[in-house]
Amino acid sequence: MTGLNYLVQVNIYLLMFFIFYAGVLRNETFFKNNRFYLIAGCLLSFVIPFFNSDWFQTLLITERVREVSEVVSIQMIYEPVVIEGAEKGQRWTMADILTAAYCIGILVSVTRFIIQLTLLKKTLALKKEGAYSFFGKVVVDESLPERETIVQHEEVHVRQWHSLDVLLIELISIINWFNPIVYLYKKE
Repeated sequence: MTGLNYLVQVNIYLLMFFIFYAGVLRNETFFKNNRFYLIAGCLLSFVIPFFNSDWFQTLLITERVREVSEVVSIQMIYEPVVIEGAEKGQRWTMADILTAAYCIGILVSVTRFIIQLTLLKKTLALKKEGAYSFFGKVVVDESLPERETIVQHEEVHVRQWHSLDVLLIELISIINWFNPIVYLYKKE
């Protein structure tokens, strides 16, 4: 399996898990279960493509995913594209162009993530307004109405490691920056 095949399969599984969530689970009030499903769906999307057993290969969706990813891979690797101004004889395939675009997207996403972490660190150190939590740190402004309810809510986030969920989906969005479904996962 090539990197491209793996990435295509991961994103198809992310889509499938999210469609099920949106169609069946989104309106349920079992928030812990929904959270578990979303996290498990993200993680399984990265694991399932590695399964190579006979029983798993016979499943329709896996066969379909494999067919789609092979067609995409073959077309992108073997269709050369000539870039204007390139040295004579130097040819770029569509796979080369997409790999470069993917790497640039990863670089931009990592840079954005580092900036967000830096701003978060400054916010946690300086800002005492509003209400938020990050791992063990809870900040709730004294002047907020219903402050105790907000504190309890933020403490639930801390106990349930909500910050870890946020970091996990951020890392997934770095890898899959081009997939709009990832941003829907973030919202949920």
